[in-house]
Amino acid sequence: MRKILLSVDGLSVDDLPDLLELLPALSQSQHSHSAACTFEAPLTSASSAWSQFLTGTFWYESGCYGYSRPNESLNKLSVVREKDLLSPIRLLKNESSDSQSAIVNVPLLLPKSESRSWLSDGSLPIKTKISPSSLSERDVYNGYYARPYIDIGRALGPRAHSAESVLLVETRRTACVSDLLANTAWERCIWRVSATDQLTHLLGTGWLKADDLKCSAGIRELFRLINEQISELLKQSDIEIFLVSMFGHSACLAKFNLNDHLAKGGYLHFDDTSRDASQRIAAAEAVGPKVNPTHLRSSESRLDLKKTLAASPVAGCVFINSASSFSDGPVTTRNHSRICNELSDYLRNTLVNIAPFVKIIENPVPVEQRPHVPLPDLVVGIQGVEFNDVKDSGIAHPPRTTHDFEGFFLLPKQRVALSGSVTVDRILEVLDDF
Repeated sequence: MRKILLSVDGLSVDDLPDLLELLPALSQSQHSHSAACTFEAPLTSASSAWSQFLTGTFWYESGCYGYSRPNESLNKLSVVREKDLLSPIRLLKNESSDSQSAIVNVPLLLPKSESRSWLSDGSLPIKTKISPSSLSERDVYNGYYARPYIDIGRALGPRAHSAESVLLVETRRTACVSDLLANTAWERCIWRVSATDQLTHLLGTGWLKADDLKCSAGIRELFRLINEQISELLKQSDIEIFLVSMFGHSACLAKFNLNDHLAKGGYLHFDDTSRDASQRIAAAEAVGPKVNPTHLRSSESRLDLKKTLAASPVAGCVFINSASSFSDGPVTTRNHSRICNELSDYLRNTLVNIAPFVKIIENPVPVEQRPHVPLPDLVVGIQGVEFNDVKDSGIAHPPRTTHDFEGFFLLPKQRVALSGSVTVDRILEVLDDF
């Protein structure tokens, strides 16, 4: 059997009835068993969620806890890619030159011309958008765009225009998927629809059932095309389709700068006199009146590393600035556990005043047993609160929604039933022959 994993990230279990109304090919002919999928840690970037799903391992095992991670210094970040993961890709273990995959719009995964047909999700710092390059000779791939905008400035425009851009990009991608699956050899396909996440950010929750939006007609047309593609695929008896969402959304109540909070506790110190910090601030001030430059002064390149004991360069992740992890870290291995415990107590005692639900997870791996890649010592989640980080700190006001760490998984009827809440590992057991 050939298998397709169709991802609609950003939708929750509560959205399923409305989604299946728009995708009757799934609801009527194949699918009946659904289950909520909860991630172990409140890390809800697309990269961290997909790393757990692809590898079946936790963030402290895979080394992926966000879009980027620090390496030798808390002041320097690098983008995480498939080759940087510490765990193998379990979901694609059967992939080979004789058993090819079609990968569409999936974070982390890189092109592999010998075993993959691949369309970029736009998150990786590489020039390649389509692989193999021979696909580019087909007209349908001309002007393929992975994302509706390439910088935060364009995303800050009118919501109606931004929504139209999202729908246009996803509609074009759907046409590419249709051609890819019809004209290439594949045994498994991961097809990620990212418009579901982007539209929830733009329009808020509940947009699937709304019929009075300026973009409602465009939404219906997009799902009509996706449903048409699903219907054509399911006419073939050797194809199974699984539906998944890596995370949902909830209303965003506030934004919160964890680094400022660490500074208030005396754990973090800024240094705006460094060359890198000065260049970053100058670039922020050049943006103009649309974005308040002070909001763009994120922690990157601004930490005084001689004084900083801990920082959060990746949203929700707190690192002890230890000499065992960072070349310029002042905390000795001997003092690492003590400072981590003190910091954990500080966060638990102070964050409870911000929101009723706070989740703090400590890294269970002892410092001396950790890999060469720096791992967070603490992972922090606050329900309904969006953390400021390097990517979104230019937005002065809270977004409409923030990611929730619960998604869902929908199986074909012939598969064993799953219900209630299941782990990622249980889902991968079901997908063992993917």
